[in-house]
Amino acid sequence: MKKGTKGITLIALVITIIVILILAGVTLMSLTGDNGLLSKSQDATNKHLEEEIKEQIELALIDYQSTRTKNIDYTFKQAIEKQHINYSEFSGNDEEGYKIIVTLKNNKEKLYKVDLEGLIECTDIKWKKLDDGTITDGNIELKVGDYILYDQTKDKNGNDVEIQSYTSYSESNMSPKKNNGRTSGYTEDQTFNENEYSGGWRLLDVEYGSLKLISENSVGNYTLRGKNGYIYGVEELNKIGSIYGQGKWAEKGRCVNTNDINKITGYDPNKTGNENPYGKGGLGEYGKKVTYYWKGDSYPYYQSENDTKGSLEVSHGSFYYYDGNSWKNSIKSQNATDTEIGREAITTLKNSYYWYIPYTLTTGSGPIKGITTTSDEYKLLFSDKYWLANNYINSVGTVVSYGLFNVNAFGNGYCLNNNNNTYLMSSINRVGSISFYVRPVIELLPDINIKKDGTHNGSTIESACLIE
Repeated sequence: MKKGTKGITLIALVITIIVILILAGVTLMSLTGDNGLLSKSQDATNKHLEEEIKEQIELALIDYQSTRTKNIDYTFKQAIEKQHINYSEFSGNDEEGYKIIVTLKNNKEKLYKVDLEGLIECTDIKWKKLDDGTITDGNIELKVGDYILYDQTKDKNGNDVEIQSYTSYSESNMSPKKNNGRTSGYTEDQTFNENEYSGGWRLLDVEYGSLKLISENSVGNYTLRGKNGYIYGVEELNKIGSIYGQGKWAEKGRCVNTNDINKITGYDPNKTGNENPYGKGGLGEYGKKVTYYWKGDSYPYYQSENDTKGSLEVSHGSFYYYDGNSWKNSIKSQNATDTEIGREAITTLKNSYYWYIPYTLTTGSGPIKGITTTSDEYKLLFSDKYWLANNYINSVGTVVSYGLFNVNAFGNGYCLNNNNNTYLMSSINRVGSISFYVRPVIELLPDINIKKDGTHNGSTIESACLIE
């Protein structure tokens, strides 16, 4: 071998290795980059899954609608589960439509928006809440309680919106032409104006990829009373909240509800802080049905699904109850015999009442299971008395109470719904007239961007984060 041949061979070898490394790098990039073959393959797989799930939802919709025409008690959620769709979140109703979150491969989440006319829209989930409570879009990190610069009086172009107001009519002023006949049941009209609220808006949570804001303070005091207060209270509260959802970047406005609070505290009435359902074993056990009967010429009695039994109060000469559509009054004949009345059921009611302390998630003391009194969440949510847009039925003792949930005072702090004396109507015709504050919730559009920096860090209303 001649001198220099070996050197040429080494140079050629080095060049060959370099070329191989470059080709390997190019190949790897073509496989794994954002636009790589593997990524494209996964995107194609996810796209196929998206369409497959969409078809399953369409089948569930057909099943739901056809079953309901047969007057069978059947929910859209049951129809979805029948199709074996592995969703992570589900909410909605026939009037407003449904939202379903499904997790695809690579932990990508998709939101399916469904209305009962058959429209199914699939979009990416942008904003998420991490296990540590951080809310992020992958770039910006927010936390519950951050101030967000939302102005309910400006539209998406920055122009003044037409000033919105809402009047909740009194009992004497109700009419089919006013709010479709809805009334608060109160003796006076109550009006709310969006421009009268000048407080800040703070981050409450993220739901179905959209950020939710809550008013820092109440937008006013609101009184509900009696039968109509119970029937229409939730809808009236949400109508009040809706006038604050006219601003730029808002999708809708409504009133805060128990779901908003319970998601943050971690409360579940089926499994409270002591691992038991609320009121376990008692007449008021959460979710249990209680049936009320006449029995001969003696006083009526009740029997729960959990076998709790007893006689109603002597004052139940008649029995007022809400059957889901209207108020009924069953008058008992004191001279009737067992043969004439026997064991005839008046009605069956399902308990939906509960109350809890936000740190123990029970009605008493104990270890911290929820949020602490020093947390940002507690300070944001448990600092005043205000309505929640959910109603309840409570078989407490021998009287059935009807009312709306609320955040209320408890000891030196606050709790959710310790309101034994704040019902609106009862089975013995006791009428309640209750006043609490109103706090709207704003659901922002899902595709918004938030600016958070040293100047706009969200710590105060003056340094609120910007919506872009």
